[in-house]
Amino acid sequence: MEPPRHTSVVQFGTYEIALHSGGTSPGGCTDQGATNKPLRLLEILLERPGEVVTREELRSQIWPE
Repeated sequence: MEPPRHTSVVQFGTYEIALHSGGTSPGGCTDQGATNKPLRLLEILLERPGEVVTREELRSQIWPE
């Protein structure tokens, strides 16, 4: 069983993203139902600011099958 993840919110410009819960929207309001691959990509990159994220890492996390 995977340990529960905490939810943190990252703000950029007029947007914020609630990491691990799949929410993003303008004006600081999160949408808990917005889960998709582009949002997951953004989440991965925001979790690792200033780091190089390889194509293989992204592929394994976003498209594991």
